[in-house]
Amino acid sequence: NHDFIRNPVFMNKLEGSEEFSEESFTENFDVVFVDNSGKLNLLSGMTKTALEQIQHEARIAMEYFNENEADRFEALFLQKVNDTKLRYDNVAKITQIPTSYCNYTDSVKLDYHDPFVHFARTILVQLKQGLTNRVSLITINYAQLPTWSISSVPPSYSSSNLKLYIGLVFNPEQSNRLIDYGPSPEDETAASQFRKLWGKKAEVRRFKDGSILECVVWDVKGIEERCLIVSRIVKYLLHLHYGINESKGIQYFTGQLNDIVIPSTNIPKSIYNKNGIANGFRDVMQAFDKLVKQFMALEDVPLRFSGIRAASSTLRYASIFIPQPLALTAKKISHYVDPIEVIIQFEHSVRWPDDIVTIQKMKIAFYIRLASQLELQFPGTCATVVTDNSDTIISEAYMDILADSGFAFRCRIYNEREMTLLDRGIKDKISSQLKKDTYTKALEREKRMFVEIPMHTLQIQTLCNKWPSLSLTIRLTKRWFSTHLLSDHVDEEWIECLSSQVYLEPLPWNRPSSGFVGFLRVLKLIASWDWNNEAMIVNL
Repeated sequence: NHDFIRNPVFMNKLEGSEEFSEESFTENFDVVFVDNSGKLNLLSGMTKTALEQIQHEARIAMEYFNENEADRFEALFLQKVNDTKLRYDNVAKITQIPTSYCNYTDSVKLDYHDPFVHFARTILVQLKQGLTNRVSLITINYAQLPTWSISSVPPSYSSSNLKLYIGLVFNPEQSNRLIDYGPSPEDETAASQFRKLWGKKAEVRRFKDGSILECVVWDVKGIEERCLIVSRIVKYLLHLHYGINESKGIQYFTGQLNDIVIPSTNIPKSIYNKNGIANGFRDVMQAFDKLVKQFMALEDVPLRFSGIRAASSTLRYASIFIPQPLALTAKKISHYVDPIEVIIQFEHSVRWPDDIVTIQKMKIAFYIRLASQLELQFPGTCATVVTDNSDTIISEAYMDILADSGFAFRCRIYNEREMTLLDRGIKDKISSQLKKDTYTKALEREKRMFVEIPMHTLQIQTLCNKWPSLSLTIRLTKRWFSTHLLSDHVDEEWIECLSSQVYLEPLPWNRPSSGFVGFLRVLKLIASWDWNNEAMIVNL
């Protein structure tokens, strides 16, 4: 936590010596740590960006030491952390280093004859001024010069065709904000510096609190574009101040995979409107909340509701494609769309029968009653009951609802008494083994459908609300499994748990704040984990 820039370290100060005074050291070196002689700066070759990187890694290490129960030895000392694409939330590769720009004046050339070195040092200042608290770390990385013969001319960075990498670690609470606030126009000096930094992007606006400020506003459409604001800022500043072409001079690694979780443009807009993606999962979550309120407000139903629970990947922000409302009027909606699973649970009642098959028939009667009341009390709602017409211990009956919002929901009734009766049938000593096996399979299905999946949905939903980039990480990972024809080999809940693991246990790096990097870390986890000898436990 020590600020080496403002408070340089001197093991010994030479009093009365201007040549080795504190002012002399701080003027000539980025970082100062003077030895006991008072004449040698031990960190003379260290840049500010290198110091910030070291402090960043030290803070991560201290967090590991503060965990009393966990053993972090492997993460601290055995794992490599220098993989650029995994280490940072955003990475920019500068492929065209500018040789002339406004800050590279003739006087500066006397100290920095190679524009590459000067560019690497000054770009950090520009980016810090523009990104402010959107990021917690900015690093500049490039390879060292190759060796050369003592009889030849030493190579320069510019002639060696080296690439420069900018690594950014996000501050997740600030990285996606839409407005950068500047000073008041009345402060002419500060306002002039702000306009010089932002160029034509800077403007004056009056805000709700009555203040009038210089600002920069970033227009976006949807959460995916909002996650790209930092990349837009970096590209804009590099183009404005260094003349770097945004398409040819810089390669930015962040949003290249976003298009694969958006349906093809060949799909008719009447079925899937791409413009609706801007709202993300907000529309479907609002439609679900509205459906819950409608259920709770229903009149003339035999039992009151104790809970309406989500049991779909759509309602935990984990479906590959963002769901869109559909303009359908057909009653048999299950033939046309993939409905959103919902679990209905009534208040406890002793009036439920003790026979499992009879319970299935009563559930069908409830479906019919609920469907008629929904259509009667909420015009515009279309409800359809689907039955299997068979006397089995587990019925496949359900109720499909096409809400006026345009979303389709598939509702199933959960009754705790079913599990009690199934468990009793398994333990019955008189029952045949075949019947016990049937009851066992039915109980496993009931637990998965009515207990485990709703609980999993709630847990993943909570994590996605806590770490917004997790949603995109899960969606990209599912898409990867699907495109490699692997999705039939694993459950989607397993993929969601696997994706959550890189957020719950991000070591040896920071927790990712970018869906792109989160996806890359999931691939790294899949490739490097010893699946044959070690179990992975995900503590949701």
